Amino acid sequence: MSEHARAGALAWLRGNRNLILFLSLMLMIVLLPAFEHSAKGELLLTVVSMFIIFVAVAVNGRSRPLFWIALVLAGPALVLRGLAFYNHSAAALLWSWAFSAAVLLATMLRLLEDVFAPGAVSRDRLFACVTVYVLIGHLWCYFYAIIVELTPGAFTGLEESSKVLRVADLAYFSLNVVTMVALTDVQPVSKTAQTLVVLQEFASVFYMAFVIARLAAMYSPATTKPGDVDGDGPRPRQDQ
Repeated sequence: MSEHARAGALAWLRGNRNLILFLSLMLMIVLLPAFEHSAKGELLLTVVSMFIIFVAVAVNGRSRPLFWIALVLAGPALVLRGLAFYNHSAAALLWSWAFSAAVLLATMLRLLEDVFAPGAVSRDRLFACVTVYVLIGHLWCYFYAIIVELTPGAFTGLEESSKVLRVADLAYFSLNVVTMVALTDVQPVSKTAQTLVVLQEFASVFYMAFVIARLAAMYSPATTKPGDVDGDGPRPRQDQ
């Protein structure tokens, strides 16, 4: 590959980071049927989860503080995830979920900065907007998995499966909460689980409300000019 082609490829990757993260999250959703209850399914989920964490760290490159925060958190997340797969350590798996959720949370903050920053709406900013919505569903998968691990029985309707696959098992429920579609038999029964569900509903609804308000403000015509009072036009001159 020539130097010019390599520079062009790097420029494209830097300019489409949000698109790449969106595609990696969609890959996780598309591959849900492949995360079967077997060693092969567990390995595939582990690899895809590590890939998403890696992409999430790269996306934070536009914000140096968030990049270093995500990078520091990603190290333990990846190492503990690998240990949990090979040693079947419940503690390592639980902490890997916690660190992974922290990386995704930092990434969401970076994307929100991009979404609500002043300026024109570019293609990559639109993908940032959509990615935050998908990321809400993906992030809460880790929250729900942690709750199930700490308080068994917090949800009803969950099938018995490997703990490694718990995040994938809860993905369908989490995405149903985000989209406000009740097509799952899983139900939160503990107070902590119910609170998490309500917080996820608030996060998705408030986010869409803020996005719509921002787009409306960007494309609404200006109604007030300098010298106008409350947008009613210039005040008539008073005769002396």
